Amino acid sequence: LRPRAAAGGNVLTPDALGAMLRELDHMSSINMVEGRPLPLLAPPSLRVGLRRLVEPVLPNLPVVSLAELPSYVKLSAVATWEAA
Repeated sequence: LRPRAAAGGNVLTPDALGAMLRELDHMSSINMVEGRPLPLLAPPSLRVGLRRLVEPVLPNLPVVSLAELPSYVKLSAVATWEAA
C-alpha cells in the first residue's frame, strides 16, 4: 500500500471504503500460499492504522511494516492496493 494525496481534498466515503476492503479481500483470496493470505506490507507510519481498518473485515490478513522485516528477506510484489 502506498499513501497517496487525495485529489481535491476528497474524503473517503463509507461506500468507497467498503469497495476498497472488498478489493483487498479479493486480492488476498487469490494470492494465498498454502491456504494462508500473503501479508499486506505497509509503510511504518501506516501499519497500525491499516491493521485497525482491516482487522474487523479480514482478521487473518497479516499487516506488516517494511521496518519489521529483516534486511535479508527477499520480497516480490504480488499486487498493489491503492486508495482511489
